[in-house]
Amino acid sequence: MHHQDPPFAPRKSAAIPPHPGLLRASAAIAAATVTFALFAGLLVTFDTASPRHWLAPTQQVLELVEGCDGLVDAAQREHCKRRVVTTRLSTDSPPVQLARR
Repeated sequence: MHHQDPPFAPRKSAAIPPHPGLLRASAAIAAATVTFALFAGLLVTFDTASPRHWLAPTQQVLELVEGCDGLVDAAQREHCKRRVVTTRLSTDSPPVQLARR
């Protein structure tokens, strides 16, 4: 007599199972991609929310800071540089308006 498989038995797959190293590499790549995307989104969010407190290194700004560097006292140099930044920011950039909800 001929032996037959039962009608509801699962079929034997002819496909080769994936290599465990390939599965780990795929999971590592997926995790790295998600981590990078979250980090980039967080960085962009903080960058757009942060105020701009720097000056372009124009010739005039560099000359003013160079004049501050000529001062002997460290506290006076720091105060001079802060004054240059404050003065340039108040005259170079338009005031910032915050949106109200």
